[in-house]
Amino acid sequence: MAINEKRNARTKLERKIAEKKQALALYQNKKIDLAKEEKSSREKEKKIHEDKLNKLNDHANYLNDYNQRCAELTIESCRLAISRYEHEKAKADLETHNEDLTKIKEESVQKQNQMKASETETRICAQNVIKSIGKTLPTNVSLLSNEIIMEVKSKFVGLPQTIQDLDTDIMSFTAQLNCQSNVKEDIIREYRNQTKKLADLEGRRQGLELRINQHQSTADNSKDNWLKQVKEMISQINEKFVDLFNTMGCKGEICLDVPENGDDYEKYGINIKVQFRDGEKLHEMSEFLQSGGEKSVSVMLYMIALQNMTICPFRCVDEINQGMDPQNERRVFELLVRHSSDKANSQYFLLSPKLLPDLKYSKKIKLLFVCNGEVALKSHEWNVAKYIERRKALQSL
Repeated sequence: MAINEKRNARTKLERKIAEKKQALALYQNKKIDLAKEEKSSREKEKKIHEDKLNKLNDHANYLNDYNQRCAELTIESCRLAISRYEHEKAKADLETHNEDLTKIKEESVQKQNQMKASETETRICAQNVIKSIGKTLPTNVSLLSNEIIMEVKSKFVGLPQTIQDLDTDIMSFTAQLNCQSNVKEDIIREYRNQTKKLADLEGRRQGLELRINQHQSTADNSKDNWLKQVKEMISQINEKFVDLFNTMGCKGEICLDVPENGDDYEKYGINIKVQFRDGEKLHEMSEFLQSGGEKSVSVMLYMIALQNMTICPFRCVDEINQGMDPQNERRVFELLVRHSSDKANSQYFLLSPKLLPDLKYSKKIKLLFVCNGEVALKSHEWNVAKYIERRKALQSL
């Protein structure tokens, strides 16, 4: 019986050993290759950083293109203004020529009417005199009365005495009319030239307006793309910034500061709003509302929020904890330790004349104490082992 029991017990143990070996083999097959996963995550993170860098380069290119197009648009606007000025000047000159042409036409018509009236009056007077002479002139010319002679003379006062002189006057008036016709043709020719010039300027103005509209459309598209990407980037930073402030028991947010004139890019900025006390609203950071320590906390958390957006091998922070109250200083230091200990983040050099006692440190953090001053020990007199022994002895008391 004892042998059978031992045999059964042995069989059970062997079965359990086989099951454990099988389970161990299964776990070994399922275990995660940490080195491979870490390498894969680093490659993914590198790819993300490269994509973000490419986006930043695209932002810069968009901005350069937009500035160049704005310059071209300004030049085209100046050209359009010059063309408009020339157009208005040509239009004014054309109106002046039209007025002169109208006056000359009116004077020409008046003189033609005067000549026609004079010619008609002359012919009528001549016919009346001839008829009068024919009726009253006797056969004996010597008996012609002085009255008739005086009447005839009165009819021809101011008129040429001979037909040749009358023809000469007619030719003179005709020459004057011809000269007036030449002036008229010159004015009409000038009018046509000015009209053609005005049409050319109008076509040029329309072409410039079309080009300006095209450049403006391109500039607006570039601006929209730039604003969209900037807002996306600020949204990512704000998400991290809000989380960091929540861990501090406070509230904070960042947003894009857009000026009234959307094309004034120098006035774009980032607004940082914070709340350190309960019952208050978020206020924009200023030199009056927040204390120096609160500003230091805000700047430090903003810098940490930028970690995932910028690629930088290391960062140097000088006396950021100066002016902070002990509670905020401790919280900020813990956040720095947490982020600087992560391999995915940058290395930090934190310079400070003091540190709070009993701070939590990571194994990946190195502390370097710089001893300086008149009472400081010389380097060859400093003994780290003895210092540690004294500290242990003091703690054991």
